Amino acid sequence: MQNQTMNAQVATKCCPYCGGLIETDAQKCQHCGEWLNKNVKSKSFKTTIWLSYFLGLIGIHRFYTGYIGIGILQLFTLGGLGVWSLIDLISISLNKYKDKSGKELQGYNKTLGIVLLILGILFFMYNGNPYKFCKDFSNGYNTTETTTQSVQTDKSAPQQVSQSKKSNLEVTEHHPCKDEFGNGMVCGTVVNNTSRTIGYAQVEINLYDSEGSLIDSTMDNINNLEPNGKWKFKAPVLEDNVSTYKIKDVNGF
Repeated sequence: MQNQTMNAQVATKCCPYCGGLIETDAQKCQHCGEWLNKNVKSKSFKTTIWLSYFLGLIGIHRFYTGYIGIGILQLFTLGGLGVWSLIDLISISLNKYKDKSGKELQGYNKTLGIVLLILGILFFMYNGNPYKFCKDFSNGYNTTETTTQSVQTDKSAPQQVSQSKKSNLEVTEHHPCKDEFGNGMVCGTVVNNTSRTIGYAQVEINLYDSEGSLIDSTMDNINNLEPNGKWKFKAPVLEDNVSTYKIKDVNGF
C-alpha cells in the first residue's frame, strides 16, 4: 500500500518517440535515449577540439563542455602532465566525447578531428611533453651558470670543465686561441643538453692581468642552438696584458 502511494506521487508521461513511460520532468527518455527538449543545443565540436588542441593542458575544453571540476584538476596538473589532455583530444577527434549533459558534440568533422589528433600526438611526443618542460625549467632552462677554474692564456691545450651537475647549457672545454689575423681569443665548446632549441645563448668571460685584477670582459653569442647541439664559441680578447681568464656565465632562453 505504501509503494502504491509513492508511485502515485511521481508524475509520469509517455515518451513522444517510443511511447515509454517516463517522469514528467525528464530531459531524456530512458528507453529510447531521445532528448525530449530538442531546443537545447549541444556544444560545438569545432570549438571543443580547437580548445582541446591549443588549451587542453589547462582544461579549457572541459570548462566549455560543462565539466568544471575536471577542468580545475587539469588546470592545476597541466592536463595530467599532458596525458589526460591527450586522451581527451583522442576522444573528441573520434567523436566519443560528450558534454556534461550527455549530448554528443554538434557538427562533427572527421577530417579535422584526425588531422588535429595526428598533430597533437606528434607535438606531445617530440616537443610538447609538459614533463620535459617542467624538468628543463627546474634545472634552470632560462639561465644556467658554469663555474670554471682560471686558465693561463699561454697554455694551448684545451681545458676540461668539471661540473658536479650537468647544466642545460654546458661549457665542455675552453682554451686560448687566435684568429686568422693573430688576434687573441678565448675559444671553446658549449653543448645544449636539453631537448629544445635555445633561441639565444651567450658566453660571458672575465679577463685578468698577471696580478689577478679584472681588466676587461668579453663574450660571444649565437642564435637557434639545436637540441643536443654543439656551439664552437670564439670570444675576442682586445687587451694586450691579459694573463688569465675565467668563464663567468653561460645562459640562454
